[in-house]
Amino acid sequence: PTAVEADRVVLMTGYRQDPTLFRQLGVELEGERLVPRVDEETMRTNVPGVYVCGTAVAGTQASGVEVYIETSHVHTRRIIRDITGDDSADADLETPVYALPES
Repeated sequence: PTAVEADRVVLMTGYRQDPTLFRQLGVELEGERLVPRVDEETMRTNVPGVYVCGTAVAGTQASGVEVYIETSHVHTRRIIRDITGDDSADADLETPVYALPES
């Protein structure tokens, strides 16, 4: 093993989502990971006018990260399209695929 001296370390090996706001709003949460129920095409939840984007769409990711910042940029474009009805950016709505998730 290699030892590296450091003043501080930020351990980011998982993500435990705080579901409080989702519950207050009435967003349906699924499974033990508390994944918000979201329409992947629009990012809408079951609550009218409430959308979810970014890594929050995956709920708690403590046992392996599936959604990364890099793969969730499309969420905002999907939401904007749904709100405005503007389909002009449809080509940019596909989730990017990377060789490695951290690419």
